[in-house]
Amino acid sequence: MGRFNGPFEFRVLGPTEVLREGEPLRFRGTRERDLLTLLVVRANRVVTSDQLVEDLWADTVPHGAVRSLRVYVSRIRQTLAGPNDLVVTAPAGYMLRTDPAAIDSARFDVLVAQGREQATLGHHPEAATTLRAALALWRGRALMDVADRPSV
Repeated sequence: MGRFNGPFEFRVLGPTEVLREGEPLRFRGTRERDLLTLLVVRANRVVTSDQLVEDLWADTVPHGAVRSLRVYVSRIRQTLAGPNDLVVTAPAGYMLRTDPAAIDSARFDVLVAQGREQATLGHHPEAATTLRAALALWRGRALMDVADRPSV
């Protein structure tokens, strides 16, 4: 469970990164990366446009923010272009639709739960291996490139 074998992998346990078949993708600007980060941390749940605008611009929401949001979503879709549309438009907002195993933080949670269960059952060597695999997913402080900004 430590590695994901799908076409896209989303990493937030360190700087935000998106890999396509193991290769990092580049985003045009920080707002696009911030928007994608907001969708990744809320994957498979609709995030309203109002919430995304509030999160992206905090106290200084510019005129035309909703239009800008649509542009950022369009650019993210272009960057993530593949056989399925990963960023889905919902009546109230947007959702990143992906296998939870594609997100390093979700894999971390699963591995920690497995390690704890193994330890509870007295399988200490297996628990240690599983917990080491969980720790290996970390590449720095979670969301380290966006955590200090009020937008994320």
